[in-house]
Amino acid sequence: TTTNGTCTGSTMTDRIPEIFDSTDINDLKNDLSKTYNGFNVDVNNLSVSSMPSIASAPSPTCVCTVSGTFNLNTSTNSCTGVADFTACGGQVKFSGGDVKIYGIPATISTLVSTGNITTDTHLSATTGNFTNKSFYALGTSNITFNDSSITLNNSTIVSGGGITLSDFNTAVNSTKIVSEGTSGVTISSGTSIENSAIVSTNTSGNISLGGVAYTNSTIVSKNTLTLESTAGAITDSAIFTKNLYLEKPGANVAGGILYASNNATTQSPFSGNKTIGTTVKPILFFVGGDLSVNHGAGSADIIGLTFVNGNINLNDSVGGFTLTGAVIANGTSGTNTVSMSGNSQITFNKSILSALSSSLSGIVKSPTCGGSGQGIYMSNNKVTIY
Repeated sequence: TTTNGTCTGSTMTDRIPEIFDSTDINDLKNDLSKTYNGFNVDVNNLSVSSMPSIASAPSPTCVCTVSGTFNLNTSTNSCTGVADFTACGGQVKFSGGDVKIYGIPATISTLVSTGNITTDTHLSATTGNFTNKSFYALGTSNITFNDSSITLNNSTIVSGGGITLSDFNTAVNSTKIVSEGTSGVTISSGTSIENSAIVSTNTSGNISLGGVAYTNSTIVSKNTLTLESTAGAITDSAIFTKNLYLEKPGANVAGGILYASNNATTQSPFSGNKTIGTTVKPILFFVGGDLSVNHGAGSADIIGLTFVNGNINLNDSVGGFTLTGAVIANGTSGTNTVSMSGNSQITFNKSILSALSSSLSGIVKSPTCGGSGQGIYMSNNKVTIY
């Protein structure tokens, strides 16, 4: 070793088969590809199977001809081209313009539009009840819901463009939110999303999660996923993305998986504390590229298994952060695999790893401390003993 220099030694072997029930990174992706909260995730392709899509959108025989914007109310029973919605079997298509929803009549369960779909901002618990309703915006059209009375219960929301939930109440019971456009999915205000799926299928589309508590949900993005500073608690959810960006101070995480196939960054430009994982609900934080934990004021605590298949940069100028459980930098460059500065602390904790192994059975191995077992979890780490 040399002060402020490089550390030389034998090259470490791949840690994946030591920590996971997998032989290598490709095998791990296959093992991680499974059903989460009722949704089957393909980690290799960052996709969710059997999800609704624009290609599989219904083709209603009832087609309304729209000029400009069609205002839809609970009392609407016809349109230009359709004499009576009761004869449509629940499926109605609006072609030629946009649809603004002031309420949805009971005769419509599936709404297909060639234009944008938006909602009024003065809905009620009745007019905003979208339970068992399906919405498809074809082409590159967008869907925007913006009222705190909107309830999404077993609802389907699919857009060839972007999806924006700027305000709503709840999305529960296997609600599916799918954007196929470059605008992705933006959630900025609401109450909660539970047992539901949020998917962005475009390689240029992002997911932005804010203003809502997320529970037992599956969230998958082919590009970047951002946990905004306004986001509520994220509990027992599975998040898979290419790049992951975690803002401060919101979006505390308890249980589940944070997976980034490329890079992950945490940022705290202002005071506050972020907790990723708890002792009761530890997190699997897997990064396929590099992890950068940058902090100004404030602190961050990552509790669980932090496994980075590249380099780790822990940089803290004012606040502090702790990583409890195990930290593995699996980079093969041999240079700056783990870089630490400021008020940082890494603590090995067997009980946390045991809890994670129980919750992710068949993925994370149970730690065996004693003999060489503990060394497996301490390898590739810089340890300071006080």
